[in-house]
Amino acid sequence: MAIRMGYWDCQSCGTKRIEGPKRDCPQCGRPRDDKVPFYTDDSAPEVTDSALLARAHSGADWHCPYCDCDNLAGATVCVSCGATLGDRQGTAREVKIQYDQVPVANKAAARSSIGKGVVLAIVASVLALGVGVWILFLRTTPHDVTVTSHSWTKALIIERLETQRSSAWRDEVPGGAREVGRETRSRDKKVQEGTERVKVGKKDLGNGMFEDVYEERPRYVTKTYQDTWVTYEVDRWVQGQTIKNDGQGGNEPAYPSYAPGYKERIGRRENYVTLGLRDGKNKDYGFKLEVNDDETRRQRALSFGIGKTFTALITAVGHVSELQPAK
Repeated sequence: MAIRMGYWDCQSCGTKRIEGPKRDCPQCGRPRDDKVPFYTDDSAPEVTDSALLARAHSGADWHCPYCDCDNLAGATVCVSCGATLGDRQGTAREVKIQYDQVPVANKAAARSSIGKGVVLAIVASVLALGVGVWILFLRTTPHDVTVTSHSWTKALIIERLETQRSSAWRDEVPGGAREVGRETRSRDKKVQEGTERVKVGKKDLGNGMFEDVYEERPRYVTKTYQDTWVTYEVDRWVQGQTIKNDGQGGNEPAYPSYAPGYKERIGRRENYVTLGLRDGKNKDYGFKLEVNDDETRRQRALSFGIGKTFTALITAVGHVSELQPAK
């Protein structure tokens, strides 16, 4: 795998793109420490010098625990302060992969390489969006309201069995379908044909040089071949008419009577109450309570008599999220 030159910037005089293996700034002479990051790009030359290659493979530089200066892997005496390490070991630079694209087998590692600034920006955006949603749709203020109308609806959704005709390739025909015709057609389809070696990033070796990182990925090609195109029929239940009974003024209606015909069935049942509300400033609101054949909700629906006063929790966009007994 190719080894490429890395670079660092002097934090003292601002000199840019100093070759990574160089320990001292050529402009001001200041040695780099462990807090100065290495970087590279695709324009960086490939390292061919045998000594530099040996250094690249020797391991990450370490920083002295006394003066924080970077030292070559394997050195036992700090080149900056001359301290002998003895029992107190230095800390090696982090060796990590910087991904150019998300590798198939290592997405978690790619996510971990996202810069802290990007992560903070995403978090800030999500928080701002959450605050906006809360202010508009979740934060409520109490208003005293009076019930002005009460409509109770019970409905049956009728479904009918329909025979639908469609076409697809034979390997895409749904189960239970009845074939009514077929023909041979040319078909283009992507198929895997071996693998290919793809460059996915660079490995920071921690010593001023980088190693190109590759990954074997499936290679797909488009091939044209003869396949079977099938026309088929399949039976599906589809929504038909909705039959309703409405009760006004707080009266609970019965479900409508309906005898399903041939290839019909009663599907979903609906049971809900719609209220009209008005506050002290003559502003009107609506509130819908899903009863759904629940006895507790049924008793609550019966309590919303016309002319009664309740406390409504209303959002900034005028949606009534809840009705509570008036305080």
